[in-house]
Amino acid sequence: MATYVNNLRLKEIATGDESGTWGTTTNTNLELLGESFAFGTEAITTNADTHTTTIADGSSDPGRSAILKYTGTLDSTCTITIAPNTVKRVQFIHNGTSGSQSIVISQGSGANVTIPSGYTKLVHLDGAGSGAAVIDALVSGLGIGGLSYPIADGSSGQFITTNGSGVLSFATVTGTTINNNADNRIITGSGSANTLEGEATLTYDGTNLDMGDAKVLRFGASQDLQIQHTGSYSSIIDSGTGSLLLGGNNVTIANTALNENMIICVANGAVTLYHDNSAKLATASTGIIVTGDILPDGDDTRDLGSASKQWRDIYTGDLNLNNTKTRDNEVDGTRGSWTIQEGAEDLFIMNRISGKKYKFKLEEMI
Repeated sequence: MATYVNNLRLKEIATGDESGTWGTTTNTNLELLGESFAFGTEAITTNADTHTTTIADGSSDPGRSAILKYTGTLDSTCTITIAPNTVKRVQFIHNGTSGSQSIVISQGSGANVTIPSGYTKLVHLDGAGSGAAVIDALVSGLGIGGLSYPIADGSSGQFITTNGSGVLSFATVTGTTINNNADNRIITGSGSANTLEGEATLTYDGTNLDMGDAKVLRFGASQDLQIQHTGSYSSIIDSGTGSLLLGGNNVTIANTALNENMIICVANGAVTLYHDNSAKLATASTGIIVTGDILPDGDDTRDLGSASKQWRDIYTGDLNLNNTKTRDNEVDGTRGSWTIQEGAEDLFIMNRISGKKYKFKLEEMI
């Protein structure tokens, strides 16, 4: 008489049985053996509190699958009994039900395993009959790649950490307090553990980095270069031993709106000074070029050249001599205003006060 192998419920043909048909039974057994390595799905009746999975004798059954997924809709925890209670095996069971309810895997009066919604567990059915137990096969921990993983879920918000020796565990994130926090404020250390500071006068909005008045931007190990805006003025101060360099092939200093030039510097070219956006003085390869008048800062206060630094030649049109505003001459103590002009053959001098005109008497030298 045929019997069924306990763990997979395969048909075992007795001696002399099924003469001429044993091939069919053998083929079925091979198919069921393949099924035991496959994935199976079994539906639970909607909102059922209990369910029984029976591994059928000698015929296809999802309960025989190596990976068994339960489906269906639940409104409470459902206890699933695996039958017969003499089956011994290791099996992956996945709770694929909807309704966010757990399933409890049982085989007898012994221990059982609870699987939350959406989770998968590897369980061991001990097949001990009426007192059979279901055991979480990973209760002693899962080891992969030399790492030992936690055997139970942690708390919400925890993270996995290592002890440096391959043992992983759940740990709670230590809270960090940010004082004075607000949009776009840059966060800095406070000097206290787990406490940071939001800087009200140092912000970044993704485009602009803003610093408040009287805050100093400092560079260098000795903070030699400092940039600051006080609210009243702005400054760039270099107190280091080297030079403060401003480089560029075309450097312009302009007003705030950048529509009025003050100084323009061109590499291998001129440096031009402006007044009210009008060029007044520019360097050239031969010296300087002045646009407009050259005036002293007061009457009779400045000299053009000196006793030791004289101009070699002066090229001019009319030469106007006038001391009427400031001082008497050294000969007779009077003041006057004269103009010397050139003629084709003569030199003339005009008294600008009296209007009289004179001609120099010139003698040709041969």
